[in-house]
Amino acid sequence: MRDNSRAKSFLLWILGMCLLCQGVYAAAAAKKLEIRILPESVAYEDSFVLGEIAELDGFDIELIRELSKLKIGRSPQPGRSLILTRGRILSRLKARYDVSKIELKFPKRPILSRASLKISKEQLEKIVLTEIEAEYESYKEKKIQLKTKLRDLYIPRGETSYLVRQIGKSDRVAGYSSWSVEIKQKGKSVKRVLVRARVDIFSEMLAVKKAIKKGRRIKKSDLVRIKKNISNDRKRPLIVEEMVAGKVARRDLNQNEVIRPNLMERPVLIE
Repeated sequence: MRDNSRAKSFLLWILGMCLLCQGVYAAAAAKKLEIRILPESVAYEDSFVLGEIAELDGFDIELIRELSKLKIGRSPQPGRSLILTRGRILSRLKARYDVSKIELKFPKRPILSRASLKISKEQLEKIVLTEIEAEYESYKEKKIQLKTKLRDLYIPRGETSYLVRQIGKSDRVAGYSSWSVEIKQKGKSVKRVLVRARVDIFSEMLAVKKAIKKGRRIKKSDLVRIKKNISNDRKRPLIVEEMVAGKVARRDLNQNEVIRPNLMERPVLIE
């Protein structure tokens, strides 16, 4: 009988100790701060903090607020993403906190994406073409071709403005030209794209109907208007019939040759 009572007492002691250990463990676990990394998260700035990639749970409210602002690293470029690693996050935590009081729960493959604004290649093309059109608005007939192969752009979200400028000015009417597209947010440049363009300008030019010999006086009836691509011509005032009629050819002029100021001169007056 005594042996049975002793055995029962021992069993009750063992059970009590187990319950006590469980209670101590539960109390210790309850004091731990739990960090649950999200399977998918989004960053809005150039760097991201713990509060953007995780849920924090615990009794220490001040510690949770502090941890939520802990900088983890640089965000991916707009439109891109990166895979978060346990080692990276633990290293940031160990640098400032006692990780034995923190329980980190990590999903299989957590991904952080960067919030971005997409500017499609079609939008970008329209922006450049509008600016080039404005530059050559004085010419009625023109053909504009973008030679640079544009791609979709991804920039941080926010109010966006565009500044399009021609790089260098030529003394030619048009032809090939380079354009800079600068994308700004809050007054700061966030992206710059260089675009190469070809502009062809077509205009009616004054020419001779038939060949004219050197020294012969040019009449209005000798003149005709022809359409010509003047893109590679140097910029100069357009010539009208009144400026040509009555002058003489300085050299032989071929049929349909465009009249230039250097091809004619005033006749010599003989008294």
